Amino acid sequence: MNQTTYDFSAKRVLITGASQGIGAAIAQQFLAAGARCILASRSKPDYLPLENAHWIATDLADPAQIESLFDQLETAFGGVDVLINNAGVQLAKTVDATTDEDWQWLSNINMRAPFMCCRRAVQIMKNRATAPL
Repeated sequence: MNQTTYDFSAKRVLITGASQGIGAAIAQQFLAAGARCILASRSKPDYLPLENAHWIATDLADPAQIESLFDQLETAFGGVDVLINNAGVQLAKTVDATTDEDWQWLSNINMRAPFMCCRRAVQIMKNRATAPL
């Protein structure tokens, strides 16, 4: 099987949920392709420090932290070229045991956060000619 390689040199890639699992694997592939990766997660990835990998502590359940993430991203890195909405959570409860607070937390991370991240990323990308939409 042929393995296709891509060149992401000088591209700024934001990956949510990048501290472990699929998010960590995605980050490592982008880093290997030359990208500058901004890793957004609640906990610091175990595989840091790595050149071109930058962690920003972010709880995606909190809209204010999402706004802060993108403000920091613009200030420190000048924007974003690629967004990977990888973060996601699940509840280990039955429906009848799930509280309104549980549902709100789940919805915030799995639905509102990706929407908010996409909206901010598109706003940034539209103002710069660095990333096709």
